[in-house]
Amino acid sequence: SGCYFSGPNQPGEPAFNYVQSANQIAFLQPLPPGSTVVISYQGYSVAADTFPRRYDAGARFVYHLPGLPNGSLGLTINRIFDLAGDQTYFKDAALPSSPVSDTVFGMDVNLPLGYTPSGGQTPTLYAELAASKYTADAAHIPASSDGAAVVGLRFKLLGGEHTLAYQDIGPNFMDGAPFRYSGQAPPLFAFWNMPQLPGSFGIANNAALNQQVDAIAAARGIAAPSLALSGAFPYGTFAFPLFNQFKAQGPYFYSSYAPNTRGPSVQLSFPLSSRRVDARLRLGGQALTEAQPSSLATQLFGGGFPTNVRASYEQAGAGVTLGLPLFTRRATVNLDALYERLQRDDKSSYLYAADPALGLAAFNPLASAQLAGSSASVLFYPNYVNVRHYYGSASVAVPITAAVTANFAYTGQAYRGAAMSTLMQSINEKKTAASAGVLYNIPNTNASVNLFFNRYVYKDEALPSYDWVQNRQNLYFTVKF
Repeated sequence: SGCYFSGPNQPGEPAFNYVQSANQIAFLQPLPPGSTVVISYQGYSVAADTFPRRYDAGARFVYHLPGLPNGSLGLTINRIFDLAGDQTYFKDAALPSSPVSDTVFGMDVNLPLGYTPSGGQTPTLYAELAASKYTADAAHIPASSDGAAVVGLRFKLLGGEHTLAYQDIGPNFMDGAPFRYSGQAPPLFAFWNMPQLPGSFGIANNAALNQQVDAIAAARGIAAPSLALSGAFPYGTFAFPLFNQFKAQGPYFYSSYAPNTRGPSVQLSFPLSSRRVDARLRLGGQALTEAQPSSLATQLFGGGFPTNVRASYEQAGAGVTLGLPLFTRRATVNLDALYERLQRDDKSSYLYAADPALGLAAFNPLASAQLAGSSASVLFYPNYVNVRHYYGSASVAVPITAAVTANFAYTGQAYRGAAMSTLMQSINEKKTAASAGVLYNIPNTNASVNLFFNRYVYKDEALPSYDWVQNRQNLYFTVKF
């Protein structure tokens, strides 16, 4: 009572720990009843050299091959490096302190072929080769070297432009620098340790596993709280994002291809115009596999869940753009469809929960406690992934006057399958988005006013508590300089 402490470990100060992940103060001994606690926080001071200074230098040379129109040979070098800042500042492991070093050297070639099919333009064979030497911590971690190669063919046929390609990107190839947070990372990416950000691929859950535990406990007459209704993390029932490691992005990620991927891709585009209707058909597909097995389970659950099965990613899409006559104007219609599949057929089972009397080490201690006295166990499959993504969209732009255009759009998505829990379907969710609005281009100016309304809906059949609906109204005034 009446005590004031201005720093740590002062005489009479109650012992405590600061838990950064939960942003909590935990006193080691209970305080007397009626105690009043006031906690203040003093942040770090920031100077010009608090964080490492980052430099990005690059050069490119292109040699145009004589006698070959559009033929060229290119050389590219890019170097990203950090110079250490005020190292006395970085006493907290959660803060970035290690300078990044990344060097990429590449060459590319465009070689027109001599054969011209159907009187079209000469097809062009192209290839890209690159090597990188990268480390996220130049002071403590040796740099890893790897390579990447892409070979393809660009050609025109039936009035359209088409591309065929094959990529082989090494697991440690890195073109850029990792993303970092100045402090505690958000829970969504707290476990992610790759230098690039992955693509999203729906929402998974562990509801089916906990429902099995609840069913066994109920059948044995064991009175225990329902795990299926518990949102406690990480052993209750909750949803978590699935990541597509075959897609990569990031503020300092410069490559068009994700590391650790190989496989072919195709892009086709055909004009389908008639006298009154302008149309263009788009077709595309991709089939990728991992160069080396790398499961998300080893990051989520730890190194005790390895896999030797490579994941695969399949994609097929189609779209068409139509220009339709509408009185004296033309309306534009876009229709698109996409199918994706992310799969790792690793059915290795691990112990999720077990009756403690069996003496077996299980992943979920809460579920194991619920099975006490049942002599039962529940298995899970943390490396098994078989998720399908269905996507469809339609949009139309209808000119009402020379200055006013009405816009309508609808998008529907669905995810189905199982991931990192059971071998049966445990993912069943839908997302829809609809919008309608009016764009007014102010005459004789570079300004416009855009008024539109959006409605977003998310429905999860496995965890209805995550269902979500949002309505938005938007008004934008834009001036182009």
